[in-house]
Amino acid sequence: MNPNNYSEKEIKEIIKEVLNELYKKDKILIKNETHEITISHKIACYLTNKFENWDVDCEYNRDLENPKECSYNSNETKYIRPDIIIHQRNIKNNLLVIEECSPKLIFDFSSNNFLA
Repeated sequence: MNPNNYSEKEIKEIIKEVLNELYKKDKILIKNETHEITISHKIACYLTNKFENWDVDCEYNRDLENPKECSYNSNETKYIRPDIIIHQRNIKNNLLVIEECSPKLIFDFSSNNFLA
């Protein structure tokens, strides 16, 4: 695996591994419906170990020295803060942006597996 160039399949596999690690080590956060920022932080910690040549940040709101923006249509631009972003700071190189949803929507407690 090239550390600077991940395929979509490799990224999905890493995300699945990280979510399973989250459940194994931090199950209580999910079961207690802990706030999304707490869970995002733990996911980002695990992602940091998987993407060593990348920066992994939570609620990162910068695009170089400017606020991070997203244009939804030609008339509307919003400032954004992704829950988690895997990128290289101070250059325009984003690998992945993650907007977290409720862990209960993606974790099947009956099978003890994430549905990612």
